[in-house]
Amino acid sequence: MQKFIYTAVFLLLVSAGSIIFIKLDKEAKRKTCYENIQRLEEAKRKFGAEYGAGLGSHITLKVLETYLGEKGKEISCPSGGEYSINPVGQPVTCSVHSFEKEVR
Repeated sequence: MQKFIYTAVFLLLVSAGSIIFIKLDKEAKRKTCYENIQRLEEAKRKFGAEYGAGLGSHITLKVLETYLGEKGKEISCPSGGEYSINPVGQPVTCSVHSFEKEVR
């Protein structure tokens, strides 16, 4: 009976640890996505300032790679989402995470 209790407690601790790990992993991916969107927004602002891109001007990720540096070609949502650069005046969005009120 004592083995059963130890096994039950062990499994309970393992499952609790797994839940915490999954939550932390999800939050880390969300944070990385947010930071990527901030980098994309900054690159978009730099491009707009340099080329006088007005509201509604369309910009692609390929164009922004110059402003993103070496890691610009590797920028992607860690949860597998896709970034939409959107026209000037509209925020960059992710197909998985929503930051509309946080980014600007």
